[in-house]
Parts: sequence; structure tokens; C-alpha cells
Amino acid sequence: MKTQFTDHAKTRFQQRGINRSVIDYIFQYGDKEHAPGGAFKISLTKRNKARLISSLKNEIKKIERSSDVIIVQKNNIIITGYHK
Repeated sequence: MKTQFTDHAKTRFQQRGINRSVIDYIFQYGDKEHAPGGAFKISLTKRNKARLISSLKNEIKKIERSSDVIIVQKNNIIITGYHK
């Protein structure tokens, strides 16, 4: 399901320098709490922020380790893979 934004939200995010990746992180790692009118507030706690940072550091390590990997493909079929 794709998240929809009101024009107001789009304007405020732009004015406040909040980009889409930040919003995605908050949805993925944030805590929900009820807000007036049946809405929800979603925010990152210190604990969840630490989890997110740790997860991103692990992804960076994977990327760094993959820089010398070569994958051989033919006709959309992966044949082999090796280190340079």
C-alpha cells in the first residue's frame, strides 16, 4: 500500500527539509501512539534510532565486502560468482 500525502504535508516536509527516506525510516522503525481525532503519531525513540543506525552500518559493511565480487550471468541466469 502506497502512503499518500496531503498537500499540506508535502509543503511542510519540503519547508522543514524532511525527505522521503527519513519518512520511510520512521514508518519502518518508529513507534506509533494515538493522537486526537483517530490519528497516530509515529516517531523514533532513542532505542529504535540506535537499531536503525546499527542496521544501516551492517548494510554498509555488506556493501564494502561486495566491492570485489563479480557475478557472471547469461540469458538472465546467474552462472557463477567469485572474488576479483
